[in-house]
Amino acid sequence: MSTEYLKRLFLYQINFLRALNQLVRVADSLNSWSLVRAQVGPKQETLITSFAGS
Repeated sequence: MSTEYLKRLFLYQINFLRALNQLVRVADSLNSWSLVRAQVGPKQETLITSFAGS
């Protein structure tokens, strides 16, 4: 195995982990938002959205 191959593999792994980390972060924020919506309930949600819209 050449060092060039290993270097490329290492960089690929770093990029993959970085992308995975970003995906987890996005999923986490979406999940927490849906949890907030579930706790608040639909009536307060419409209040919040109408307040935010005004």
